[in-house]
Amino acid sequence: MEPDKIVELANKLSNEDLCHLIYIVAERLSVFIGSTDKIQLTGELSLENPACLNGASVQINLEYTDGSRSFLDAYGEYLEEVKKNKKIMLPPLTKG
Repeated sequence: MEPDKIVELANKLSNEDLCHLIYIVAERLSVFIGSTDKIQLTGELSLENPACLNGASVQINLEYTDGSRSFLDAYGEYLEEVKKNKKIMLPPLTKG
């Protein structure tokens, strides 16, 4: 598809249409969250609800936000290390 046609299509999509499109291609997408000296943090889109409307915007949902604490379980120690070394600003991590 020509780039101009893609831009034209994108400009015609409502936010609801965009949510549907993201749902259709969710298995082909991943989100780069950040990196530390040791690892690259990425997340797959939620299989149940990859995108939804949130006010006037489209919210992208990662698999880690589906009620589990697996993101913190997997990456918490690295994030705490990065925060301690003040390489990036992160909010406090909470478990529970």
